[in-house]
Amino acid sequence: MRCIRWANLDAMWAQETEGKNLREACHRVSLGLLLGLMSPFPAIGPYPVSDTFGMSTAAVMLLQSLDAGVHDKSVQFLTTQKILSTFSNVYQASVQGYTSSIMMAKDTKKLMVMDCPTNGAWYECFM
Repeated sequence: MRCIRWANLDAMWAQETEGKNLREACHRVSLGLLLGLMSPFPAIGPYPVSDTFGMSTAAVMLLQSLDAGVHDKSVQFLTTQKILSTFSNVYQASVQGYTSSIMMAKDTKKLMVMDCPTNGAWYECFM
């Protein structure tokens, strides 16, 4: 639970406009209530019980960041970031990664779109 809270705080801290977005959303909801609407926004949840955001990878990164480094009190960020590349490689080799990939090609350039949890918006904010 501590790692989940720590990761969520890191992700929210990255959002400079988080407070502004919350105030704007609250204002829009109050305007929607005046019109008799429950909410002008789509339903936010419930999310599935499984890890769809990459929270487990974030928690492992946070715990590894507490390890002692070779020349410093703690390991460097690039050392903990290796977990992300390892997770991505394993995900690509897994059944989920194999079935959820989309390959697009135009001329000589290729673009691979993957449904990997660490490619999502939450994980980007966490990083």
